[in-house]
Amino acid sequence: FVIYFREGVEAALLVAALLAGLVRMGRPDARKYIHVGWLAALPAGVLTWWLAERVIRLGAEQRELVEGVVGLLAAAVLFSVSFWMISKAESRHWMGYLRRQLESTLSRRSLFLLAGLSFLAVYREAAETVLFTQALLLESAGHSAQVWAGALAGLLVVVAIGFVMGRSVMKLPLGPFFA
Repeated sequence: FVIYFREGVEAALLVAALLAGLVRMGRPDARKYIHVGWLAALPAGVLTWWLAERVIRLGAEQRELVEGVVGLLAAAVLFSVSFWMISKAESRHWMGYLRRQLESTLSRRSLFLLAGLSFLAVYREAAETVLFTQALLLESAGHSAQVWAGALAGLLVVVAIGFVMGRSVMKLPLGPFFA
């Protein structure tokens, strides 16, 4: 539950911030590019799951090696995301970064870059979720139903939060919110 909840809320916050920034910049017409980006990240996450499954099925005799590699990948992703988040921790820097990305992307009329930014924000969370879930499933042999029940509950809560955020994010003061 916590894995799906945390990663889903983080992705929803990033997409909501991009959408709010566009609306505040007077470019609500460009929102479709953000939606295309995050929607494209979902099948890419499924493809990542499929690839991870193939790697894990290499053989039972190599289970410890696969568990170690998946654990190290998960730790590397978590470290890189944590480092990135810490570097953007100060809200003024975060909002400046977001504004620069939006303004430069829109001024160059290269809205596909905006879709790419949305894609990367959501795909990064999807890839993290895949790695953590794969590691959890490896560690909880015989209890996969509980893992999937928690994942489903986390996804349902994230969908509800995303729906509420979509209706209310424009009312949030983004600077204090990200602080």
